[in-house]
Formats: sequence, C-alpha cells, structure tokens
Amino acid sequence: MNKAPHSDRIGYLDGWRGLAVLLVLFGHFVTDRTVNGGRLGVEMFFVLSGRLMAELLFVRIAPLRSFIIRRVSRIYPAFFVAIIGLFALSTTGLVQKASPAHAISSLLTVYNFSIQTLGRAKIYDHIWSLCVELHTYVLLFGLAWLVRRQKFDALTAIVALAVVEISIGIAMTAAGYGYRITYWHSYVRGASILIGAATYLWFHNDTSRLDRLPAWSPMAFGAIGVVLNSFHVPDPLKYSVGTLALALSMCSLPIAYGWVVRTASAPALKLIGAWSFSIYLWQQGFYALELKLAPLLIPVTIFVGWISFRYIEEPARKRINRWLHARQAKAIQPVTSPS
Repeated sequence: MNKAPHSDRIGYLDGWRGLAVLLVLFGHFVTDRTVNGGRLGVEMFFVLSGRLMAELLFVRIAPLRSFIIRRVSRIYPAFFVAIIGLFALSTTGLVQKASPAHAISSLLTVYNFSIQTLGRAKIYDHIWSLCVELHTYVLLFGLAWLVRRQKFDALTAIVALAVVEISIGIAMTAAGYGYRITYWHSYVRGASILIGAATYLWFHNDTSRLDRLPAWSPMAFGAIGVVLNSFHVPDPLKYSVGTLALALSMCSLPIAYGWVVRTASAPALKLIGAWSFSIYLWQQGFYALELKLAPLLIPVTIFVGWISFRYIEEPARKRINRWLHARQAKAIQPVTSPS
C-alpha cells in the first residue's frame, strides 16, 4: 500500500474529512431524511481515526509519549475554547441552557456517560463522539504498549475487541435500549474506530489484497456503506457491516479510478477537511439555535470553524509540536567529554 510520510496529509484523506463534516452540516442544517447525514459523517470520521491511529501506533511505531502529546496538541486547545464558548452561548437564552455540570463533563470527556444522570444539553450533544474517540485512543494506546512488550498480533487483538464491542451493541439493542443509550457509549461505538484500524492493518499486512481489487471497489463499498446507514437498517447492522463497508471504501481509495481520487483530493474539499475538527466543534452551537433558515448558517459555521483553526487549533498545535521536537533534539544530543 502506498504510504505518504504523513498520512494525515494525504490528499484523499483530507477530502474524506471534508466530505464527512459536510455531511454533518447537511444533516443538521438541511435534512436528515432517509440517511442521517450527521450520523454518517461521524461514522466516516470514526473509521478515518482508526486508520490513522493504526498507522501511527502499529506501522510507524510512533513513540508513545510523543503520540500522547501530539493528540493533546491536536485536540485540546480548540476543544477547551469551544466548550467554554458554547457554554457562554447557552447562557444567552438563544438556545437551551446548559449547566456547569454539562460543561465540566464535556471537558472531562465523559459527556456520553453523564447524560444518564445529568440529562442532555443540546449544545453539547456532539461531544459524545469526541468522548468515544478519546476513549478509544486510550484503548489503542494501551494495546500498542502491550504489543511492543509481548509481541502478539495487533490486528487479531483489534478484531477481537471490535467483535466484543459489536456484541455488546447487539445485546443492548435486543434488550430494548435506544440509540443514545447504546451507541453513544465508548464500549459500544468504539467498534467503529477499531473497524477502521483493523481494515487498514489488514490491507497493510498484505498489499496484494489491495492490488487485487478492481478500481470500482471503493465506490461500491461506499455505496453499500451509505445504504446501510439509512434509517430502516437496524443499528447493530449499521454500525458493524455498514461501518466495515465505509472502512473498506476509505482504505481502498488509492486503487480507485483517477477521477475519483482527484475528486476526493479537490483543493476545496481538502481545505474543508483541514478545518473539519474546528468546524465540527462549533457547528453544534448554530444547530442548537433551531432557526428556520438553518441552511444559511452553513457558510457561517464554516467561517467560524476557520477562525478556530487559524487562530487556536493550528497555532497551539505548532507551538506544542515545536516544544516536543526541541525536547527530542535535546534528548538525543551527544554528550561530549571534557578535553
């Protein structure tokens, strides 16, 4: 499988991010009939996260300490500002008021568990997905730590964990629990990230698997993933087979027809993808306004996301990464003995 030096900057992956966040905006501000664009977009983010984490932890063998620091620099500065900003918005009376406890549970990334006692605050409802991501990052971090010491197969372990989480989702759905009680919880929905990780490693471990696929495969897998994300499909099937189809589509994009890769790598789509995290953080505040002319808020949301990216997310990440590089350079600097 062809691999660029920094997979988070591969053009079609940024395009995948861009499409994912645009689906979230479409589902929230235009319509969510037949296929819930918000949920589909989040699922696309999940499989992408799994793919990237698998490469960092199990292929590049990134140092675990720097992995943690880079995740923190990537997520927390913009995340912290957004949580505070959204809380301030909730006090204006324009949206449902959120309590300080909602803000704290969001900052601590336990919102997806705390809603059972605190109830939901619409302005923070998107935080559940970030909780799932961060909790699964910790799980993959722990797995990587074990793999590097015990030398067992990471792919087998990730598949086993995904099967366990999918099984919990099936059992909870069969017991009558609804979507939010079941699929907002990290020990169930984390399977989506694990599926993305496992699919990437499966192709990476034998690149001939990718070479044997026809060029139309990524579109076919993607179409199956979209169909299985329609409302009439049961959640356990949607977030297992449907998620696998999306992961296969994403991981097989390198062998797609040239026009497909060029479309996925279109400059506008890549730009939206680069801003996608900040856009996602802030879009919920505009969604919570519940305005009749909601589609007009899409460009406003994208603009605010760009502001967050340009002045918070990117500067903080660069500053923390420069500090990390300086520490690493100092650590490997040779010690010279006195003459």
